[in-house]
Amino acid sequence: MFEQITDHVEELANETGENVSFIVESQGEGVIVYHEDGNHELPAASPGTREPIYCLSSGKAILAELSDEKVSAMLQRHPPERLTPNTIVDEKELFDELRQIREQGYAVNREERIERQQSVAVSITGNRSEPIGAIAVVGPKHRMSEERIQTELSNKLLVISDKIELKSIS
Repeated sequence: MFEQITDHVEELANETGENVSFIVESQGEGVIVYHEDGNHELPAASPGTREPIYCLSSGKAILAELSDEKVSAMLQRHPPERLTPNTIVDEKELFDELRQIREQGYAVNREERIERQQSVAVSITGNRSEPIGAIAVVGPKHRMSEERIQTELSNKLLVISDKIELKSIS
C-alpha cells in the first residue's frame, strides 16, 4: 500500500504544482512519512518531522476518523496551542469542524499552522476503517483559494483515497 500512496503523492505534486505529503498519527502528533515538492519554491517538508495534529489538514482528516473519546484523549496529552490567529484551540470548535470533515470527506487548514499557507487533505483508511494516514496538498493562500480547494483539489484527493482504499480491500 505504501508504494501506491507514494505514487499518488508524486503524481498529485506533478499535477497540482503544490507540495504534497503523506502524514500518519503517532503518539498524538502528525508525522510526515513521505513528501514530494511541487514546482514552486516553497519550504520543503522533511520526513520524520512531527507537527501538532490539530492544526494540520491531514491531522484533522485523521482525527475525523477517530471516536470523540480518542480525540479528547489526544487533546489532553497535547493541548492545542495558538500558532497563528487562525489556530483552532477551542475543543468544541474543533469537534464541530471534525463533524463537518466527516460530512464532506476532506479537511482544510486555513492558515492554522503557518500564516499565508493553506492545505486540504483526505484520510486513508485500512481494512477495518481505521485511519492509516492522510494525504495533504499544501500551498500559499493565493494559490489555495476556497474555490480551488472545494472543487479541483478536494475532488482529486477523494478519488485518490478511494483508489487506495478499494485496492487495499481487493
